Amino acid sequence: MTTKDKATILSIYNDYSTVVTSINNNSMLKSVLVRYITSGLGGPSPKGQRATANEIKNAEEFLQKMPSTCILDLPNILEKACEEKGVDKSNRKAFRSILKSFVEWAISQEYCDQHPPKTKKSKTERAIQFRRPIGQAKVKPTNYHGQTQKEPYALMARHCKKSLQGQLIYPEDYINEELEKELKEYKDFRLNHNNCSPKTVSDEFEKIYQFLGWFHRYKGIPLSDLRLQLIIPFRKLIFSISESFKDGQLDLNLLHSKKSEALQLAINEANESIKLISEYINFYAPHPNSKMKVITTCVPLAKFIFRNEIGTDDYPDKSDIPIIRRLYSLGNQLREKKKKVLPAVPHYNKSVPWEVTFEVLEKLRKKANIHFASSKTKKYIYERKRSTHEIFNDLQRFLSLGFMILMPPNRSRTYYDLEIGRSFVKGNYEKGLFTPSNKMKDSQKAAWYIHLEPTDYKTGVIYGEWWGKLPNIKFGDGSLFYEYIDLWLTQGREYKQKCNHNFFFRGSYNYKNLDEGSWSIRIINIFLAQTDIPVTPKELRKMYVTYIYDNGATDAEKDAAAYAMHHSRQMQSVIYNEQEKMNKLAPIYEFNERIIQKFFNN
Repeated sequence: MTTKDKATILSIYNDYSTVVTSINNNSMLKSVLVRYITSGLGGPSPKGQRATANEIKNAEEFLQKMPSTCILDLPNILEKACEEKGVDKSNRKAFRSILKSFVEWAISQEYCDQHPPKTKKSKTERAIQFRRPIGQAKVKPTNYHGQTQKEPYALMARHCKKSLQGQLIYPEDYINEELEKELKEYKDFRLNHNNCSPKTVSDEFEKIYQFLGWFHRYKGIPLSDLRLQLIIPFRKLIFSISESFKDGQLDLNLLHSKKSEALQLAINEANESIKLISEYINFYAPHPNSKMKVITTCVPLAKFIFRNEIGTDDYPDKSDIPIIRRLYSLGNQLREKKKKVLPAVPHYNKSVPWEVTFEVLEKLRKKANIHFASSKTKKYIYERKRSTHEIFNDLQRFLSLGFMILMPPNRSRTYYDLEIGRSFVKGNYEKGLFTPSNKMKDSQKAAWYIHLEPTDYKTGVIYGEWWGKLPNIKFGDGSLFYEYIDLWLTQGREYKQKCNHNFFFRGSYNYKNLDEGSWSIRIINIFLAQTDIPVTPKELRKMYVTYIYDNGATDAEKDAAAYAMHHSRQMQSVIYNEQEKMNKLAPIYEFNERIIQKFFNN
């Protein structure tokens, strides 16, 4: 065994090799030392993917000259070397783990002092503790709504976990030819006939696949027999005069009889269908609001199934079709139940005061500006330089929340679908005309705008084209919000990896474009980390409306907020305003007190 006062990194490694139990671990550690630690300490580095015998010998000779006092710096050196060489996340994690065991063993054998030497810190940067003390970590709730997690049942359900992402959960699933044809026709009907947005159609398809999966997995319907008409059965309701001849003579009684019989059969089938749909929505979710999502998918599906009947002399209105009338009735019943049922999670359990959102935003901004962090193990604390990738992820979190709260918050889709050069543009919008920044006389006066076409948001058909100016907020240290946007666009968004899309925001590690689920998780995790409250994007909208009502916004300001958030004043007041009862009652109490006091004062 090496004398401890003359120990070097190589000699300590040789001693460690005699006690390590895993051959694979020992081999990986040697690879880490040769390829990353040696180059990080300024020594020779292997040129190819596999180190040659001569390159390994040169690295060992170099490590033999490095004293044991370098041991505590190895984790920091590894991080820097991995960053420079672009090592992927999974390999980096394995390298950290294997090196950590080596360093802790060296400390336990007293090859070096467990307290690292103090390092000089930049005057403008300070080390911070990013993790909570050992034993005090947060436990994230896995389910916010108190529901029992179901096994995946949707038709063509796919894995979300990274290792299996995109693969079918049930490999035997397929869409039969007839169903595929129906789905294609339905998509064309919704996009081109009803002028729905692609996002709306995508959401409906998700619900349809779930319903069809339920038929297959819980009702035993073979995959080859799955059809849209299992959900909404078709019944012929229109008969021509040519079908009403009897013995070569036109028989109007026969025509009326056929129509009456068809209508009665359609009514009977509608009643049976509603029983089946009711069974499914009870399985789907317990809350009326969730059940309504299924009904809002079934209604347009019924309009598609009976598209040739709606608008005829016999059935001029869509509500004349029995199944559509029954769906409307069921929807009204659910709306009434919704008024009497408390939310699965009360608003106060998933919201914070609006002012707190600015505190959270400022914490995220400061974190995105910090380049050093203190890391703690059971035996020692050391300071490390944060990776550039880590800092850019914090920058993206800061921008994600900033976009939502520095202007009246929009629905999630506005942000995860924000497309550079199309729905997110820089220039000047004035008097209904937009001038791009590169065509302005003074580009320094250009501002960032969110520009939405009617198909870009849920209520676009009602409110039409929309422009929203993003404010260039100046923070306490003098930095501007636009500076962080520019930093993201020029350096962070495609740091060491190209995006295969043109959206402003991306995944933190896979760089893919986001969807509603991933955006929601991002916002929830931001607030969980900073406040322990799982604030969702939708709750941010409620929090904002509640805030402006609590602070006495004028009618003009409320109207403007409603327009900025793409909903009516009625929706703003009924759905989004979560003022406490005492706050709502305060004006009349103050009025009464003022009148009564005036009387007694006289």
